[in-house]
This record gives sequence, structure tokens and C-alpha cells, in this order.
Amino acid sequence: MHPPEPLARTFATLLLVTATALGCGTPGTAQDTRPEPTFAPEDLRFDLFIYGADLDAGEHEVFLRTNLDFGGEWESLGSISTHGTGWGTAVVANLSAHRYFGQDFREMYLDLKIATSENADGARIAAIYAVPHVPGIDRHLDRINRLIENDPGTVEAASIASHVQPAPATLRPGAEVVEHVRAPMKHELPGVAEVKQLQVEWRNRGQ
Repeated sequence: MHPPEPLARTFATLLLVTATALGCGTPGTAQDTRPEPTFAPEDLRFDLFIYGADLDAGEHEVFLRTNLDFGGEWESLGSISTHGTGWGTAVVANLSAHRYFGQDFREMYLDLKIATSENADGARIAAIYAVPHVPGIDRHLDRINRLIENDPGTVEAASIASHVQPAPATLRPGAEVVEHVRAPMKHELPGVAEVKQLQVEWRNRGQ
């Protein structure tokens, strides 16, 4: 089970939107007139933006669940930090859409978990975005922060998937928060989806 063709087309379109919004060079810009890139499913890479307050590297760890082709297990992406007090963006870059999208055959989303240590105090999260990977994205943290704070619609428009809290959620010490970061696309008809899921589960049982 890999991301469907619509997701590849979405990547090709949104890569340009993302890079333009962040002021990065990318194929298709005025400085580079090459055609937009195309992607095979295994080539799709994305960056994860987690917008929150007081996220500390020693206190908060982020996980994504792989899809069934890769075992359906939680995988740690490491600790996250907003690099100082107050609101900011933690970025986890260059992740595989082939590995993490496709949790369900009819809906596209990422399964994300944040684990908080016992000694943490008062961190909050407000939004999570998955955007097409832009090399050197971590050099644009200040601009990412300004966009999320002042023009969140641009960030959401450039995202493959997003989750925005109605109100900031507090990360309680010793607790885990699980969110579905949803992509606005459906890709299988009822019936076809269930048959494919049974095939994958049967194959996994035989391993």
C-alpha cells in the first residue's frame, strides 16, 4: 500500500507553492524555468511542522505510525524543540510519504503521537502541517513561524496534510497525545478498499 497517484500530483503542485511561500529556489520558479518535478510513490518526501509553545528536546518525543506495508508500528522521529521559550515551530525534515501515509485505504492521513516526559511543564501544540520536502527547510524557521502566526491559510494551502487545534492543546507530563493529520483526498471506493486491506493483512500474517 503506497500513496496513490493523486498524492504524487499534489506533491508536484504544492512543492512550488511551499518553496515560493518560504522564499526557496525550486524548479518552476522565475529563476529556473524547468518543468515541475514528477514523483514516483517511493520518491515522495515531506517535512513535518509542529507549531507549539515551550517544546523542549529533552521532554517531548514525536512518533509516526507506519502504514501496513511497513508493519503499522510507531516509529520515533526523535525529540522536538521550538528552540526557546514561547511559540515556535519544530521541524522534522525529509520523511517518506511512502512509509507513513496510507493508514486507511479510503482516507489519507498521518498517525502522529507526541510523548511528554514526567518532568515537562506546560508545553502546548496548536497546529501540525506536512508539506512537500524543501532541502534546507530548517534555514527558514523564522519565516515559517511568521507564516503560521500571521498567514496560516498560506501554510495550510501549501500542505499535503494538516491538523489545526480549535484551541492549543496542553501536553501533560507523562502523557501521550495522538492526532490524525489529515490530507484532503480520498482514493479508494468501498469494497475495493476492504479487499486490499485483507490482502495486506493476510500477507503480513505470513511473514
